[in-house]
Amino acid sequence: EMVMANKLKCNLTLLIAAVENNVAGDAFRPGDILKARNGKTTEIDNTDAEGRLILADCLALASEAAPDIIVDAATLTGAQRVAHGADIAGIFSNHPEILSALQRIGEEESDPVWSLP
Repeated sequence: EMVMANKLKCNLTLLIAAVENNVAGDAFRPGDILKARNGKTTEIDNTDAEGRLILADCLALASEAAPDIIVDAATLTGAQRVAHGADIAGIFSNHPEILSALQRIGEEESDPVWSLP
């Protein structure tokens, strides 16, 4: 909304990687090998991996357009939730300056984020 309201001259793409945990006959099983969007394979050893896998595919899709900046805000990373709880989003970016700015703004607005390694 801010980009459009300020009529910024940029191409903005928003991708939402969303999954739902369900039990079914075709659900992930330990030992399954899945091929990701970028061609890499992943062996499932944790059946609670839907979030990580869809996030990886979403980031691969985002990378295909060779954007200047990628920012990922995620609450689906299990380790992040254990370390900081459900109310703090983990963020990634290919620009350290953007990460620093997001962390500073988050602190100023009492909506902190945590930069994942």
